[in-house]
Amino acid sequence: KGPEEWILPPASKEVAALRDGLLAYDDDSIGEQQCADAMRKVLMANHLSYRSLQDAPGKLLEVTPHIGTGKHGALHTRFTVSYNLYGGSIVALGNQTQRDALYAQQSTGQLGCFAFTEKGAGVISGAACETTATLDVEKKEWVIHAPTASAAKNWISQGAHAEWAVILANLIDGSGTNRGPHLFWARIGTRET
Repeated sequence: KGPEEWILPPASKEVAALRDGLLAYDDDSIGEQQCADAMRKVLMANHLSYRSLQDAPGKLLEVTPHIGTGKHGALHTRFTVSYNLYGGSIVALGNQTQRDALYAQQSTGQLGCFAFTEKGAGVISGAACETTATLDVEKKEWVIHAPTASAAKNWISQGAHAEWAVILANLIDGSGTNRGPHLFWARIGTRET
């Protein structure tokens, strides 16, 4: 069948509200900052809660075919980054305290990104991760470091406007042992910085 023959399943009330919320900002003439601001508004409207990624994960799949029809591809990419890569990683791999912090974050409109790809690894990121997250035992915190130029994270959708990131890094434990790639959730800035 050609695209003109595709028939979408009927949208539930929640899906229609989200679709309409996205389409309200779907203006392909807006710039990058305005697009990020639009995504903040979509998050704060809470048509699709981050909590639904845990409680009703099928909702995200239900939404997907209804939001791909807009003009502003970057806005739809931001949606996917926010709910799939960023929020989805925290919900799937975080603990309940982290999930609850993510759920509370939604009402503030803070954006997240997914810092996975490294300059030197290209499309095989993860298999060739150089970034490290070393435990500082005294401070009880992780120090994330790109030890080489090729370890620099790139192709980070929404990274220029995000306050938070899910970062892929090799976990170096308190004994100095490399435990392999893990995801870390960290604040990377504020709206002012």
